Amino acid sequence: MPDIKEQPQPMRISDIESPLNDEWGRWRYDEDNLVLRHEDGYEVPVVECVDSAKTLDWIAQVANKTWATAEDLGNLVRALDELIDLQAVICGNGTDGVAIGLRGRLRRRREIHEEQRRDSKRLASGPDRPPEN
Repeated sequence: MPDIKEQPQPMRISDIESPLNDEWGRWRYDEDNLVLRHEDGYEVPVVECVDSAKTLDWIAQVANKTWATAEDLGNLVRALDELIDLQAVICGNGTDGVAIGLRGRLRRRREIHEEQRRDSKRLASGPDRPPEN
């Protein structure tokens, strides 16, 4: 049975210096459905990547697709790492971990992303103009 690791503290706006990414090469993160979607339509459900075996299984499935390039595979790993924090949550120090509360982590990420979008619109509109919708 994998060790259950203590989850990192929830993300806070003050912890994030740059806008959250939702695109990695030909992969896009769909916040509504919690999936990484390749431009060809293939989806990796991030919420199923709860331990190293399941995460590696998704990576291996993509690696075996005829359309997947080495760059696609590398971008998938980067996307999963940014979304889940693979070493901290799934496989740090070579031990198998379990991503407890992954849905909550992804939900909080979405809230932060929405706050960043609102802040960006407010800054772009300037102090004398109302924000654009």
